[in-house]
Amino acid sequence: MNRFIRLGLVTATMMLTTQVVLAQNMIAADQHAIVLTNVNIHPATVREARKTLDRIEAAALTLCGAPPGSSTYMRRAVMKSACFRDSVANAVRQIDAPLINRLHQRVR
Repeated sequence: MNRFIRLGLVTATMMLTTQVVLAQNMIAADQHAIVLTNVNIHPATVREARKTLDRIEAAALTLCGAPPGSSTYMRRAVMKSACFRDSVANAVRQIDAPLINRLHQRVR
């Protein structure tokens, strides 16, 4: 994690929440994406919206340098990075679901 690259997070439009698919692709010279499948982008409850936001944040952690199994210190450092904040914000903006937007605003 010697350098940070501004990264985007792309989400797919599916209706059920399950596990994250680790499909990481290079979009451009300085952008990467992880595609999430089976994500509920139109949650009816706050609980469903929280699950979706948690999946987005987990994917952003992986994308920005703290994959599953990383130390707590590494995860906290990545969560404070511009890469993480921008990735989550881009995904939330692309989904544009009211409940997810509200949860994201509370966290920020």
